[in-house]
Amino acid sequence: MSDHRTEIHSGEFRQSRHYPVAAAVEDVAAQSFSRLYPDAQWPPVNAQFADVYRLAAWRLLTPITVVAALDCAVLTSREWLSLNECEQSEWIAQAQGTNSLLVRTAVGAMTAESVAAI
Repeated sequence: MSDHRTEIHSGEFRQSRHYPVAAAVEDVAAQSFSRLYPDAQWPPVNAQFADVYRLAAWRLLTPITVVAALDCAVLTSREWLSLNECEQSEWIAQAQGTNSLLVRTAVGAMTAESVAAI
């Protein structure tokens, strides 16, 4: 695992093969944003700000193995299938921890509520 960062940021997500996002991710991101900013229109003018919501929605809607694989590939340039089972398990545990922390933020909490409502 990386000694420094263990999760990607929204700019890296935007550059990944998982972007543009699926309709479900876009819908959850829009719902979360609208709940926090009821007087604002989705998507916000600042595309990077919108990507924060898209990344949160993607992380919570996507199977944890896929999330871990993207974090690993972006941060280490290593292919997921080249990792041994122990290394994959470490990345999966890290992704689970990141998602646990995410839902404690305002963006993550609203996103988790939107995901639960699906």
